[in-house]
Amino acid sequence: MRSVYFTPQGLAGILCSRAGVCLLLGQGERALADLDRAWGLAGGVRQAERRQRLQLACLQGRIRVLSLLSDYAGMRAAAEEALEVSRSLRDRKREGDALNELGRVHHFQGEHEPALGFYRRSLAIRQEVGDRVGEAVNLNNMGLIYNTWGEKLQALEHLQRALTIRQEIGDRMGEASSLSNLGLVHFYLGDFERSLDYHQRSLAIVQEIGDRVGIAVSLNNLGGIYSGLGEHERALDHHQRALTIRQAIGDRQGEAVSLNNLGLECAHLGEFQRALGFYHRSLTISREIGDRWSEALNLNLMGKGHHHLGENEEALDCLHRSLVIAREIGDRQEEAESLCNLGEVFMDRGDLQESEGAFQQANKVAAGADAKSVRADVLAGLAELHLSREELLPAEEKIDELKSLTGQLGSKAHQAKGLCLKGRLHVKRGEGAPARAAFGEAMTLFKELRNELDLGKVCFYYAQGLAELGEAREAQWYRVQAKEIFARLGAKGWLRRMSEQRDL
Repeated sequence: MRSVYFTPQGLAGILCSRAGVCLLLGQGERALADLDRAWGLAGGVRQAERRQRLQLACLQGRIRVLSLLSDYAGMRAAAEEALEVSRSLRDRKREGDALNELGRVHHFQGEHEPALGFYRRSLAIRQEVGDRVGEAVNLNNMGLIYNTWGEKLQALEHLQRALTIRQEIGDRMGEASSLSNLGLVHFYLGDFERSLDYHQRSLAIVQEIGDRVGIAVSLNNLGGIYSGLGEHERALDHHQRALTIRQAIGDRQGEAVSLNNLGLECAHLGEFQRALGFYHRSLTISREIGDRWSEALNLNLMGKGHHHLGENEEALDCLHRSLVIAREIGDRQEEAESLCNLGEVFMDRGDLQESEGAFQQANKVAAGADAKSVRADVLAGLAELHLSREELLPAEEKIDELKSLTGQLGSKAHQAKGLCLKGRLHVKRGEGAPARAAFGEAMTLFKELRNELDLGKVCFYYAQGLAELGEAREAQWYRVQAKEIFARLGAKGWLRRMSEQRDL
């Protein structure tokens, strides 16, 4: 049998290629081991340019693996070294690659302004040298930043340009990424049907090419859409499948995202203690890897969880910390959500002036970010605030705004919230028949969505309304229903509210 011998240069190249295959299979540690061996072999190559090019290949592979492992400090160091080597070689294409990777490091850590600066510098070089693959990557990454800032039209424009390039050059993995990101933006715009189509197309591609990272992303995004459509068991299944893949391949950032989403689904099903457990696990990972955006999200979700359990001081602490981070990193959607949740907690405590201030700030930020779903929550909060003050005309205006926005969103949850508020308004005006119809429709929708907590709230407010309308016996039946739901869910805040009502 003939023996085959490889030069150090040839063996280093083979190891870099194998590391790329390991990365695609999600075997990050094995990929790093191959790249370390390749780096050692590259150092033994005498010819300077060949040695530097091999080292650059090792650095680029290392950046990709460290990105998967969420090692941002190591990723930044490798990208800075790659930028220095590429400039030494006067290799403009590789310089553009390194600038993009530095942008990604800042992006992952919530430093969006410097990230956008690196992406723009990289884009200029890639367009100059005709690197269409790299050009699409930059456009995609810039679109993600615009989405975070709430500039949805800018985001869609950049992402669509990236998708067009990737389809033209036959970049299947890139095409899947662009489809997924376009689906994400449409999800935030409330267009669930279009979002679902984009994510299903993306999943089909990544399954075809065996991209485990991409499969986890698509499963995660589809889970979010099913949640928005009220299919929470289906959403749980998708998020659990995504979590399993991410833990297997060592994707810590993705693991944190999946844990958050599992917590959200538990919250939708009224399992608040279990939800907090998922949020805590996610928060630990977010802090370990320095992901400030995820940390803000974790704290926001934990604040909502504590509020549902009647732990308002803990809720306020989490929400204030989330708000600080969201403002520091320029995440306007997360800022609006934190403010909206603060408004709800203040209202629950009876601090109506502070509640209104938080809701008004949230409304302004959400409108600027084109965050329609958050705006719908804010409008519902303001309507409830006006009802608590017996300000019926302003309440009706907010309910009408909510109805109009809900029509754009196609959200059954917001439609049901609006109907419950409408029912309460009819009660205040002594309009029994319309009140009954509105409460009945709201309960039907929340039952379809399996949203136990909000169903309990409708029963609570319906009981109050029936009592005011003189229907004491029927009112008592709905009080019992509300109390049973809140007790089953452990919603201590709502149980406390019921106990504070003398006729409950």
